[in-house]
Amino acid sequence: MPTSLTSSQEALLQRLVDTGRFQNASEALETALRLLEEADQHYQQWLAETKRKLAIGMDELDRGEGLNGEAVIKRLQAKIRQARSQGS
Repeated sequence: MPTSLTSSQEALLQRLVDTGRFQNASEALETALRLLEEADQHYQQWLAETKRKLAIGMDELDRGEGLNGEAVIKRLQAKIRQARSQGS
């Protein structure tokens, strides 16, 4: 697959090679693609886990196991007020 690089991308590759970190531009690109693949795998795992957690939460809500949002906010605000008064 032919690709073209911008001048800033070419300059980055050249700097990486010039520092001796990579033998050539191909090696730097291979590393970049491997890191991109790893990042995508982590993202896909995060996405699957998030969907799983959302499904569990939705099931809990459907069963009436959810929390009252207003009550939770009021409890948190009370805790914040208490922490502030103890810190003064």
